[in-house]
Amino acid sequence: SDLTNSGDREAQLRTELDAAVSATTLPVLVGTGWFRLTADRYYVPISVAVPGSAVPVSGPDPVSVDVLGAVRDEQGRQIGRMRETVKVPAAGTTLAGKQVLYQSGVLLPPGRFSVKVIVRENTTGTIGSFEAPLIVPELKQAPVKVSSVVMSTQLQPWTRGRTDNPLVRDGVQLLPNLTRVVNRSQRLYFYYEVYEPAASNGASPLVRTSLAFYRGKVKVFETPTVERSEVDAAERKASVFQFELPADSLQPGLYTCQINIVDAVASKFAFPRMTLLVR
Repeated sequence: SDLTNSGDREAQLRTELDAAVSATTLPVLVGTGWFRLTADRYYVPISVAVPGSAVPVSGPDPVSVDVLGAVRDEQGRQIGRMRETVKVPAAGTTLAGKQVLYQSGVLLPPGRFSVKVIVRENTTGTIGSFEAPLIVPELKQAPVKVSSVVMSTQLQPWTRGRTDNPLVRDGVQLLPNLTRVVNRSQRLYFYYEVYEPAASNGASPLVRTSLAFYRGKVKVFETPTVERSEVDAAERKASVFQFELPADSLQPGLYTCQINIVDAVASKFAFPRMTLLVR
């Protein structure tokens, strides 16, 4: 059962959120990204993960985890907030090897921000926190205007109606994999968007993109190239790309994934990268 009543828990969470030195007894990982909605407005997904091994599941009672988070600007003003109690079903299962994941998001202009998240595990009362800078880029001058790249190993149905979150499409939500650790039995999903691809003299845009996986400097796998000659999300002027591949396309080991993006009309390029570990 919960150690303290909800009022005490609330006060404890707020105290930790304002504390200069953060609690570390519960491991917490936070990931963010950015997707452009309009020229000066971005949807920033915020994902919070707690390793399942840190959440004691025993007996028939469900376990709950409190999440309180704030996004602040460079002056320290709070401009975004999240608060949720996440219920973890008991059913005698173990969470080892899994994680408790909470998804939220904020709308931000380009700029430099910070995000801080406090998580309280309510069976033992352990608290953890995560604080990190959050930069939303100004894409106006970018040669190729690309969103953040999200890697996922998990899809889930979305039933909560309309959302600005681009990671929700056709009733399915893509859940970011924050650890970038992948089992070979899983499927890998990569999602990103290209904004305002060049079009000349009324002709269609042409964006070519592929994923290349490197071990060290050696390219060991590349997906076929995908071409897009239209804007998929007209209101956001975005061409949308999602790759799906089985993780067992890759041998166990550490990889750099390079996302090759070519705006063929403008002859401009972008090569975002991320690392991942295949087990």
